[in-house]
Amino acid sequence: MLKALPPEHPLRGVDEGSTPQTVGSPGRWVFWAMALIVPPCVWPLWVRFVGAGPPAGTFASLILTLLLVTCSVTDLSHHRIPNWATYSGLAWALAINLAVWARVGNSRTPELLGAVGLQDSLEGAAACFGLMYAVYHVAGGGAGDVKLATVIGALLGARLGLFALALTYVVAGVTAFLVAVWVVGPFRLVAGLLRKLGSGLAPGRIVPPDPVQVRILSYPVPLAAFFSAGTVLAIASRETQWLF
Repeated sequence: MLKALPPEHPLRGVDEGSTPQTVGSPGRWVFWAMALIVPPCVWPLWVRFVGAGPPAGTFASLILTLLLVTCSVTDLSHHRIPNWATYSGLAWALAINLAVWARVGNSRTPELLGAVGLQDSLEGAAACFGLMYAVYHVAGGGAGDVKLATVIGALLGARLGLFALALTYVVAGVTAFLVAVWVVGPFRLVAGLLRKLGSGLAPGRIVPPDPVQVRILSYPVPLAAFFSAGTVLAIASRETQWLF
């Protein structure tokens, strides 16, 4: 998320990594088991549908697709990115690249698995984690975003992973700005931004934003869907050699 949840938000203080459960719902272990069992079971159907090999018909592409779809749904519906999705995604990313590093399989194994190389995978995870961790502490947001970015970096490698994060924030920023303009109008939005900046620099002299402007400027933006958009754009850019 771009912003932390406001104090009055009903989900404030809830562990972002938890999965919403109701009475009679399956235990959390079921989701962990599904995250580890479903991908290899679905992969044959995935390859049959999209074809074998890069960019879409690899095991890493399947893992990335399942991860982004799952996190987008949970983030949009519950403002949460579950640990079972991100941790299992990271485990799969490392397993894919470890298998290639250990020379498991034949000459086509790296292509079919979609491995970027163990070193690039680790560097991608570290780079994306470091960047999102800095954003998390400076701008606020959710720890789930940091974990999701880490997995994206582990699956795509450092260069493409960082490019995906950059595109994520471009798309999220433009979308948030357009929505805010639609809700409050361009002049009131700009006035709110200036009043927020001015009241911080000269408190007592400049009137802070009104409640509506504060609500718009601090409204939490679920980032997982924008991670999906940024990742798709980054991969498309690599395949078409546009901006990458």
